[in-house]
Amino acid sequence: MLSSTTFPAVRVVLMLMTGIIITEWFPLEHEESFYVFLSTLMLTVIGEILNVRSPKPHLTQLIILGYHISLLSFSTAHYLLLEKQIVSATYLHNLNSFYAIPLQIEAKVLQTYSKKSGNYTVLVETTLVLHREDTLTTNPVKITLYWPEDAIKPTISETINATIRLKEWTGLKNPYVFNYQTYLENQGIFYSGNIDHIHQRIDHTSNYSLLATKGSLVKRIESLFSETSIPIAKALLIGDKGSLSQDTKQDFKRSGLSHLMAVSGLHVVFVVSPLLLFIPITYRNQRYRHLLFFTIALVLFLYCGLTGNTPSVLRAAIMFGVYSFAKIYRWLHHGLNTLACSAIVLLLYNPYYLWDIGFQLSYLAVVAIILSNPLIQQLKPRLFHRSILSQIWDIAGMSTMIQLALTPLLLFHFGAISFTGLLLNVFAIPLTQGILSSSMLLLFVHYIGVPIGTLALLIDYAIRLLAYMAHLGASFSISHWIIPQMSWSMLILLFLSFLLLVNVNQPSVRWKLVSSLLFMMLLFQLHHLIRDQKGELLHVLFLDVGQGDATLVWNDVGNAWLIDTGLLSQEYNSGEAIVIPILERLGIQGLNKVILTHPHMDHMGGMLSLLSNMPIDTIYEAVSASPSLFVLSYRTQARLKGTPIHKLKAGDVLFLNEDSRAYVLAPVDPTADRDPNTNSIMFKLLVGNTSFLFTGDADAASEQRVLYRFPELLSSTVLKCAHHGSKTSTSQDFLKKVNPTLIVVSLGWKNKYKHPHPEVMHRIKQNGTMTVHFTSLEGALWLTSDGHTIRKQSY
Repeated sequence: MLSSTTFPAVRVVLMLMTGIIITEWFPLEHEESFYVFLSTLMLTVIGEILNVRSPKPHLTQLIILGYHISLLSFSTAHYLLLEKQIVSATYLHNLNSFYAIPLQIEAKVLQTYSKKSGNYTVLVETTLVLHREDTLTTNPVKITLYWPEDAIKPTISETINATIRLKEWTGLKNPYVFNYQTYLENQGIFYSGNIDHIHQRIDHTSNYSLLATKGSLVKRIESLFSETSIPIAKALLIGDKGSLSQDTKQDFKRSGLSHLMAVSGLHVVFVVSPLLLFIPITYRNQRYRHLLFFTIALVLFLYCGLTGNTPSVLRAAIMFGVYSFAKIYRWLHHGLNTLACSAIVLLLYNPYYLWDIGFQLSYLAVVAIILSNPLIQQLKPRLFHRSILSQIWDIAGMSTMIQLALTPLLLFHFGAISFTGLLLNVFAIPLTQGILSSSMLLLFVHYIGVPIGTLALLIDYAIRLLAYMAHLGASFSISHWIIPQMSWSMLILLFLSFLLLVNVNQPSVRWKLVSSLLFMMLLFQLHHLIRDQKGELLHVLFLDVGQGDATLVWNDVGNAWLIDTGLLSQEYNSGEAIVIPILERLGIQGLNKVILTHPHMDHMGGMLSLLSNMPIDTIYEAVSASPSLFVLSYRTQARLKGTPIHKLKAGDVLFLNEDSRAYVLAPVDPTADRDPNTNSIMFKLLVGNTSFLFTGDADAASEQRVLYRFPELLSSTVLKCAHHGSKTSTSQDFLKKVNPTLIVVSLGWKNKYKHPHPEVMHRIKQNGTMTVHFTSLEGALWLTSDGHTIRKQSY
């Protein structure tokens, strides 16, 4: 059981974490939180003084409560203040008005990333940005830039003098899809752009700076290992994952070995632990203790810098520093307190680390090791008490416990778990340890000029073996299980179950955990009871796919439609990047209907990817002229899979369930010689007293035909604006007849067509529709209908 005397650091870090989480639930101001902190702390100190003079049990409890409230309020104030600084950070650089304008920079390359296309992007830092010889900023600013295709490969630590053009963020916002823009902003990167021309490049890898040392290490790794091993070697040794291919990342993820690609405590221990062998020497001389600890701290500092100061590395470095201090100076410590101390330091430095997935996984894994080790040792059979077998048991036990502890978090963030990782880690962890230790030795002896050909070849074979293990583990059908979305309540329930497992022999802890579990299960069942009383819900998710269209419709009993499949371009596939991941996270294993409103690539681009990854019962198309090569391709694949393709026209009716049906309103009397937009499928989805009107890219002529043929069916609650807000659609008469309470416009940010057109926005304003949702500004829109009302869902 956690007590304030045995685990004071744990109590402190729990309060800091709670304060950060509270800011996400309640609209608070940092000034208010700071005033609460000062007043509570002052009252608590006064209480301490009074309690010293006249101790009272009730006063002692109030003092403890006061300290907890002080920590909570300090944490919220600190987090909110940092959030305010981040919001205003872009104004510090004064670059927001200079998008797409040629700018001159002199910058240092901090990181390089290889793209799937074979090109590169670089992360640079500059303190000088010029526009026509006028200085725009002298504040350090980080920018991600697309490297010119005709330029020689970039290297870390080189300085470039170049002309660049900044571009505005175009990150798409969808539920369950990684938001790269938010990730970059949390790293202090607020700008991206393209390099027009590089005027000068200066190589600094011969210097003695930390960045130059990293660049030199990258060059040595590239000269020592084979082409296939270099990306994995760079990821293992210095945390440089920019060269890893998407296939390699996928193999390590699916096989449950992705943690090996993230520099963490394992790497830190094998780099620094040899220094602990000198501890016996320090017993003779006090100065040697100081010298050894200073050396360890210096090595930890340098290694953190070389690997990018990621939260997992910083956590491991702080923990190892405290552990080394305890060993050298013979100071008693507890693993949980040491872990909590490192978390306190990191959260005080940057509270946003709490939302970093690496931070969460890293700390939870170490908590699992500390808590479960007594149970693993207790269950160890006699046969495994021998040295080698004992190590195998420990690795297998730790791997299992870490997997059990991380499973709820992995399901919550990624909706997937790997079962092959339990077995593979038994072999992969010792192999990785051998690769790390021997590679550090290899780099050292190569630096001093000792021949290392045989050793380099052996390590190269070991890296290839590790890659093969990951590929083999990912190839099994059971290796990667996709699990639908998981709520916070289920996450807490599973984590409490793990804590109960590792504390099964501690009665005082066990009964508290059992009570907590029963309470959580009661809340979980109550939530389901309330939800079931509301009846079956229909969900409509208007996806943010850029300058394209894709809308997912599904209900609670598993029926699912997809209306258009998004955009396909040279470097972007909506099907792979957005639609399929969302379907997997929602637990949708197949689509009943895919409705392609018309054969344009911004509406059917994800079709081939969907057919390759998802069972589809029926595909519906509009009447069109001679099909394109892409249309012929997906038709061929559908035929091979036995998926029927039907044409839709005005008057057809489709059923989602007994309470929801779709009335097809267009195309009216379609002919193959018409423009595909004119032949767009338009239909009204009726859900009880609520309705959704989908219009594809239908033009004004098509709208007029529908007005004449189905005037009584047009009135709808929600209108999907036709043709991304083009002036050729959404005519005044049509809009007046539909009379929606909400209009959704799917379009890309600052698209080349300049959608939405001002004329359309003027018509909407004249019609009196107050609510308009633009996916380019607000991201995806998730609506639910119970047949009576439509509600917006947060995600």
